[in-house]
Amino acid sequence: MSSRKYVVVAVLALLGLFGLTAADSLAAETYELASDVFTPGIRISSAPQPICKFQLAVRKVGDDRYSGTLTLTQAAPAIDDFGNVNMGNAAPPLKLDCTMGFVKKQSFTMNPGGPPPETQEWMLYRLTGPKISNPLYISAPDGSLRSCRLVIWSDKPAPLAVVWLREPPLPLPCHPGCFPAGTMVVVPGGEKRVDAIQVGDPVMTVGADGNVTPQKVADVFVTRNRLVEVIADAGKLTTTETQPLCHVTQGFRAAGELQAGDRIWLWRDEKKSESVVREVKPTDRIEPVFNLVVDEGVVFIAGGFLARCKPPAIVEGDPVASKHVGAVAKPGHAHHHKQP
Repeated sequence: MSSRKYVVVAVLALLGLFGLTAADSLAAETYELASDVFTPGIRISSAPQPICKFQLAVRKVGDDRYSGTLTLTQAAPAIDDFGNVNMGNAAPPLKLDCTMGFVKKQSFTMNPGGPPPETQEWMLYRLTGPKISNPLYISAPDGSLRSCRLVIWSDKPAPLAVVWLREPPLPLPCHPGCFPAGTMVVVPGGEKRVDAIQVGDPVMTVGADGNVTPQKVADVFVTRNRLVEVIADAGKLTTTETQPLCHVTQGFRAAGELQAGDRIWLWRDEKKSESVVREVKPTDRIEPVFNLVVDEGVVFIAGGFLARCKPPAIVEGDPVASKHVGAVAKPGHAHHHKQP
C-alpha cells in the first residue's frame, strides 16, 4: 500500500473514532456570503437587468473545490436623501448553479507604509456554471471564504467590477445552548448522534441523586452558531457559549463562563464523575447546532458531559431558532415558540 493510501486510511479511521464520515467532515465546511445592496447596478451577460446584490452559498466537495448557488438580485433600487435603499418592485432573483475551483495563489504586502506592513497570501478561485457567462473569480485573503472579493470580468482587458462578499454578522449565542452535529447523547441502550435524534425519541436524563431515567424529546431546534471547546482533565466538549453545564458547587454554569479550576460533572462508567476544567477556548467554527428540549431543568448527557436542557426563549425576529424541527405537546404545557 502506498504512503498516500496509508494517510487516507488513517484519516478515515480518526473520523470513525468521532462518529463522523468523510462526507460529514466536508459538509461541515459551508459558506453563505452576501454583498451590500449597491447602485448603480452591474450589468452582466447572465442577467437581463442590472445586478444590485450578489449572494453566494457553497459547500466544500473536495480539495479546493466547492459547489453551490450564486444568487443575483435584479433591481434599480431607489435611494433617499439619507442613503436608505428601497428595492421597490425587484425582479425575482436569479439562482445560478455554480462550482468553484482553485486557480492560483499570490502573496501581497498589505498596509504598505502603514504600521506595520504585513505579507498576506491570497487565493484565487474561478466560479463557473452552465448559466454563468461572465468570467467570475473569488479572491480570498489567507484562503478564508468568510470575507472575500467577487471579481467580475467582461470582454475587456481589465475587471468590470469588484464586490465584497461577507458572511452575515454572527448570530446571538444559542439560548440556552446547543451542540454541533456528531455530539453523542446517551440514550437507552447506548448513544446516538444529537443530529439524528428526533421528537419522541427517548434520551437518558440524570437526577440529582445520579440515577438515570429515560424521557422523550419534546422538541428539537436547529440553528447555526459559533462554538467553544471546554477542555477538562477527563474529557473535551464542543458546544455553544451559553450551554449550561453542571457545576459541582454552583448548580449550572454557561460553557463560555467556565474558568480554569472550575469543577464540573461528567459521565464516566455509568455514573457521575467530578472533573476539573483546564481551559475554555473559542473556535473559528460556525456550524449547524442542535438543541434538544426534554423538560425544564432536565439534565442529560452530551459528549460525556452533564448538560441542562431548557427550551429556547424565542421572540419575533430572533435569529437563534432558525429552524423548528417539531414539537410534542405535553399536558399543561403550551408551546410559545414560533411555528415554521
